[in-house]
Amino acid sequence: MNISSLHYHWDSKETLYRAIFERIYNDLGSLLEEVVVGPHAAGGRRETIHVAMGLIFDYYAANPTVPRLLMRRIVDSDGSDEESERDLLGSHWETFARWVREFTDAELPDADVSFFMLTVQSVLLVLMLGSPHVAAMLGGRIQDARVRDRLRQQVIALVERLVGVSSRAEENQRQ
Repeated sequence: MNISSLHYHWDSKETLYRAIFERIYNDLGSLLEEVVVGPHAAGGRRETIHVAMGLIFDYYAANPTVPRLLMRRIVDSDGSDEESERDLLGSHWETFARWVREFTDAELPDADVSFFMLTVQSVLLVLMLGSPHVAAMLGGRIQDARVRDRLRQQVIALVERLVGVSSRAEENQRQ
């Protein structure tokens, strides 16, 4: 797209970025809203976390530009637009935070919920980068189906541990 067309449709690079990020968070919210119905739904917390995190992982894997854009935004930001970022993320972040609170065993302060969400998002974004450094550490690139499947399961297991949902094997050992 030529630059004059870009400026015709968007006031600035920032408004374009905002529209893209709003779309990404709307897409993620839409993917999850029917899956995340509550910790006491049929299938329970573990199954819901498995499905929801799998959907997020698959979304990022299928849209490799999305994690790069999000990571670039995190890395390139000079911190001067913190309030703008809060406005952009606001309702989406609150929805995701509510879901995290519903799926944890303990009451989590807002700062801990935000840290949890940032941790999970950061792990996902780094895994999706496909850089030589990341590929060397992971034993392959996310584009390799074996690597992608292994990482998908590891991300789901990480979220289960962070939220305090034990595996079925652990539950059986306790009984």
